[in-house]
Formats: sequence, structure tokens, C-alpha cells
Amino acid sequence: MPGAKRFEDLRIWQRARALANFVYQLTGQSSFRDSALRNQMRRAAVSVMSNIAEGFGRGSNEELDRFLFIAKGSAAEVLSQLYLSLDLKYISQSDFQGAKGLCEETAGMILAFSRSMKAAGRSGFRRRRKPVSWRERVEEVMKEIEVAKKEENG
Repeated sequence: MPGAKRFEDLRIWQRARALANFVYQLTGQSSFRDSALRNQMRRAAVSVMSNIAEGFGRGSNEELDRFLFIAKGSAAEVLSQLYLSLDLKYISQSDFQGAKGLCEETAGMILAFSRSMKAAGRSGFRRRRKPVSWRERVEEVMKEIEVAKKEENG
């Protein structure tokens, strides 16, 4: 992925979308009897992907970072609700483990992306005479993440 022109290009948004779909699957099972918890879990999962999209759409690093912070918090909220769902036996241990892994992976990707954006913003201003737009920074960070992933995979 050479750059992100749309929020749909962001791997963190794609992962958050997968999390929301998985939460909808889990909470749609007949064993999930608590409609209030179901609705809250779904709202929190949708909040993760929505806040990433909204932050990207705002057009500034500060706004993007603020919405990423909210998205990461919503992922933690989903994880907390997953624990309760497991305790109440609404979901199986294996479903819990899968959803927990997806929550943690999504939150970790959000944090890494946020840190990379901040680092790119700071170094970008030092090396260049003119300010770098947030879209250019997103593209730089996406390239750095792709390079790191390739190095990680061998």
C-alpha cells in the first residue's frame, strides 16, 4: 500500500472493520441473550472503525490523533465487554480468544499508527523548510509500516 488517499486504504480501519463484523457475529448468536450488552458491544465496535474514518476525514494531524485515541479506547471497551460476555457464558472460550486477539491487534495497530504519525510530523518539519500536509504524512507513515512489515516477514 503506497499511500492512503481514503480511510478505506488504512490497514487499521480494515482491521477495525473486521473487529466490528466479528462482534456482530458473536452477539447475533442465540446464546447471547442480553440485548443491552449486545447493543453496547456493537456500538463500541462500530465506534472503533468510525473514529478512524472520522479522524482521517478531518484533515489534520491533531484531529486524526484525537480520533485515534478515541478509537483505541473503544477497542478497550469492546474487550471489557467480551470478558463479561464470557463470564455470563454468552460466548465460548474460543470465540472470546479470537475476539480478544482481534481487539488487541487493532488497538496495537492504532497505537503504532498514531506514534508513527507523530514521529513523521516532527521529523518532517525539521528536514523540510515547508510544512508537510497531513495527507503526505499519512502516505509516509503507510510506506514506513509496509517496509517494516516486509522486513518483519523476511
